Amino acid sequence: MPLPNTSTMARPRAYGYGCRLGDTFYRLAVGPDRPLEITSAPLQAPQVSMAETPEDLRNDFGSYFSRTRFSGGEGLAFAHTREPAPEDSLRFFDSAHVDIRPGRPGELESFTLLPETRLVDASAASNLALAWDGTAQYMASGTTVRRCTDPAAAAGGAYNDDSPHVGEAATTVEDLVAVGTTVYAALGANGIHRRIGGAWAHWSDLAASRVWAAKATSTGGFVLAAKDNVLYEAKPGVGSIALVTLGPGETWVDLVDAGAAILASASNGYVYALGLNEGLTALELKGQTKVSDSARVQALGYGGGFVFYSLREPTGTGAVGSFWRAQLDPDSFTLVNASVRKQWDHQDSDDHSPDHAPHRIVTARDAVYLGVLGHGAAAGLWRYDLATAGMSRDLDTHSSAGVVTDVQALFDRLFVAVAGAGLYREETTYEVEGHLIGPLGDLFTASEKSWVGAYLDAEAVVDDTRIEFYATTDPAALLDADSPAWRRIVNLTTGTVPDEQSMRGVTGRYVAGMVKLYASPTRTARPAARGFVFRAYPGAGDTIIRMPISCGDQVEMPGRRPIRAKGLGRRVHASLKGIEGSNLDLYLLEPAEELYRGTVIEVGAPVTVLPQRGSPLVVCWVTFRGGIVSLSGGSQSPGAFNVGLLAEMFLGGHE
Repeated sequence: MPLPNTSTMARPRAYGYGCRLGDTFYRLAVGPDRPLEITSAPLQAPQVSMAETPEDLRNDFGSYFSRTRFSGGEGLAFAHTREPAPEDSLRFFDSAHVDIRPGRPGELESFTLLPETRLVDASAASNLALAWDGTAQYMASGTTVRRCTDPAAAAGGAYNDDSPHVGEAATTVEDLVAVGTTVYAALGANGIHRRIGGAWAHWSDLAASRVWAAKATSTGGFVLAAKDNVLYEAKPGVGSIALVTLGPGETWVDLVDAGAAILASASNGYVYALGLNEGLTALELKGQTKVSDSARVQALGYGGGFVFYSLREPTGTGAVGSFWRAQLDPDSFTLVNASVRKQWDHQDSDDHSPDHAPHRIVTARDAVYLGVLGHGAAAGLWRYDLATAGMSRDLDTHSSAGVVTDVQALFDRLFVAVAGAGLYREETTYEVEGHLIGPLGDLFTASEKSWVGAYLDAEAVVDDTRIEFYATTDPAALLDADSPAWRRIVNLTTGTVPDEQSMRGVTGRYVAGMVKLYASPTRTARPAARGFVFRAYPGAGDTIIRMPISCGDQVEMPGRRPIRAKGLGRRVHASLKGIEGSNLDLYLLEPAEELYRGTVIEVGAPVTVLPQRGSPLVVCWVTFRGGIVSLSGGSQSPGAFNVGLLAEMFLGGHE
């Protein structure tokens, strides 16, 4: 039978129960040789497992909470949970304008400011697409193509019009792609033109709205194009070959070479896999995967053996977006083991016009980059690290003109095309300032603690750079780096912080740290930090409660004959072990009704007690640490329906 809880037991004392841990009632086995002990907690806080940062363990009063590595990515709100994921020790809560990536071999891991971006070619068009043919960079812009032969020039290369129309009427350049040294432009009704040998020429009559490059094979590479709801293998003149036809009104959205197959996404929520036929002479449909009923796959990417895709779900005039990782099954040609890595929404805003879906996914040497119009409607990049699977904000264009339409990596720099603004380039100078916010830590106990000291681990500050270190006990402050709840502990303008800094009058269950980095006035130098440590004493008034709980099969109730329930003791002990280490409430029904809030520190093994008189008992000793909670001013009942303290009287141990 299930153990009684607040939903099933209205009169626990009448059935011999003496305490409640969380929602479950247990019988106490208190006796002359089995006392219920309530004592004051010692000054030294309970020893906490800090295996993720063993270098911070030291023989001193108090307990330590530290964070020294951050390459696991953002999104961790609580550092101390009962069953942390393996990567949680490497994660943080949030960041902005901070470069976060694994340390190189032989180097300490640190975080610093990201490079700033600069607009190198302005454009009010929304159809910006990028290509590189080995000698020049191309960007589709309105009815023309912009061309630059030196995009990495210190002052910014010169971008000039490079018309692809070759005597035909000017029309919008719908898409652009390069295959080796050849550049293809989708020109809608004018077909597909290509630039080869330094000149543009009409190539295919297919009235394409999108064009992509795919894998190279023994027969050469593929150029694929979309016209309305049909995906084609583009060929010269009228020779294009239809591959897959969607339903009426559907469109093709994106395409990527995923090694074992070419993947194409459509507005109907499916991803289609194309591969060579048995004769290795043509492409054919190999498989398809439905990934969403309400959203479309807006962008596709491939790297490190994984398929990456983003979903776009319309909301009002905008959309929410999400980023997913999956694998391609080489036998069925379907996507398997899909998991969501990040979601972007309107964050409780009434403005549903921004389109937060990632519109472009690009794989670079060690990371996957997503172009996102993020929270605050600022267009920029997010970075997915292929080594750690951590996600963090990356380059920021500081533009709210539109979505990121394309991303390109050239000469160890990133180029970001923003609809309505133009082309931005990663610079060699740095952002003015940035911040990293760590997770909340409570040392695995719900009680109030006195946070008495903090230490910032940073590289030496030079060249007029600056580092500030803040702390807060308010969980809501994590959402706002400028919240007044943040208290500054360190303002480092030169050198390093040699000693622990005192924190006076800081009490609370949680603490979180925030590091702010400031570049030099010329933005040519940036500081770097490695981590931070907090030290805490247990809060005043904490108590240790050690109580014997019956773990046998024999059930005793006041005024009734004992009965035997086979397997009951095993279930009771399993239930207690299940809450070991958990933060919850302890409600004592006897000898006096008291409510404590804290942590189940230890659950012992069942032992058989042989008293001098009476029957043998099976007892489990449970140790609880926490603070007492006043019961005045309300009815906090040990039973259901919140009754029992204000209107009931107990005489002689019976209700």
